[in-house]
Amino acid sequence: MGMTLDATAGRSLVQRLQLHGLDANLLRRMTRGPDNLRTALTPTRETTLRDDPLAVAVRLFLCGLAVDALLAGIWPLPEGIVVDAGEGQVKAPFHLRIVRGLFLFSDYLNGPPDAVMGAGQTTAILYQAAKPAHPVGHPVDKLLDLGCGAGTLALLLARDAKYAVGVDISQRAIEIARFNAAVNDIRNVEFRTGDLFAPVAGEAFDLIVSQPPYYPVGAGLGEGISHGYLHGGPRGDEIAQRVLDQLPEYLASGGRGIIFTSWPDDRTRRISPALRILELHADRREVYGARQSLTVIEHAPGSVWMATREVPADCWGDVHAWRIEQMLAAEDLLSGPDTELPCARFALPRGAHWLEEAGLRFLRCPPEALVALTPVDDRLADAINAVQNGGTPDPAALRVCLERGLLVVVT
Repeated sequence: MGMTLDATAGRSLVQRLQLHGLDANLLRRMTRGPDNLRTALTPTRETTLRDDPLAVAVRLFLCGLAVDALLAGIWPLPEGIVVDAGEGQVKAPFHLRIVRGLFLFSDYLNGPPDAVMGAGQTTAILYQAAKPAHPVGHPVDKLLDLGCGAGTLALLLARDAKYAVGVDISQRAIEIARFNAAVNDIRNVEFRTGDLFAPVAGEAFDLIVSQPPYYPVGAGLGEGISHGYLHGGPRGDEIAQRVLDQLPEYLASGGRGIIFTSWPDDRTRRISPALRILELHADRREVYGARQSLTVIEHAPGSVWMATREVPADCWGDVHAWRIEQMLAAEDLLSGPDTELPCARFALPRGAHWLEEAGLRFLRCPPEALVALTPVDDRLADAINAVQNGGTPDPAALRVCLERGLLVVVT
């Protein structure tokens, strides 16, 4: 990061930014994108021309620009929070973003191989999928963020947990994660250094989230080039497979693990004993050809199964924990005999409605249903109508509706 990780200085900076009213909404008005982990934000013309403390801070800390040291001195800034940029200017040697009210520091990923990853688009997808569906008090007793990087998921999900642990093999990542916890005054989280589950040996967690590096070595950067935050091995899935193999041992009864990765098409799937595994695949591909995936793992008190669901590309950012629970319930039924179907209750996905066009009938669902606009033939329509009107649907048609997400299990 190129700076002394002084939590007092960092907390002082964050407090001053908050006092000046800086939040995600104001930041959007003062900058323009793209907002990603490689490229700094671009200040608007007004932000560029203003020399008040807030505009200077946005250019310096959120846009990665060097500013005149005299301008930076109008705060004044805590010691050690900026570095000399030469020619009478200073700059901030880190990536800072506001994520759901938290001020989170990390590295720009166009830097050295040991750069520490912060909050990106894929992190947001995993967060939304993992956030408990029914937050009452602290629905999660103990949370693990495996491969935590700058600590983003551990810190965000700590709001829904009594206690959170973040683990990363990079000592530098752990230092930054602890810094982020301190500047945001989050006290129910700790960070440990080590390889995968080694730092939590013998412990069990109610929720485990992990976004291991999953690009093949060289992909995205050049042949033979490897960055710790990005590359998972020659194939790309080596670390993710280790996580999947070891995770059940650390998952408490009734707990859930979610891995965000990108499995190669030639991967050999293994059904572990006493587990149910649901893989959601995005209908879009990485630059090297594989599709992004969310793998959900739970201990199975009943049937053991492994199922795959396709998610439309425009719905990939709308995967919620409550929808995952619906799909798990559907797969439990689908893994059993037809005799169990009459004992269950079904409904259309919430917000779904019929659409007729050119003599064809479609079911249109909101994005969070994770179902594309789907043509429905008479056989499936009869099954759906039977469910809605208290009739007895054809079991075979009912199974197809459950597989396609046209009906959900009411629990």
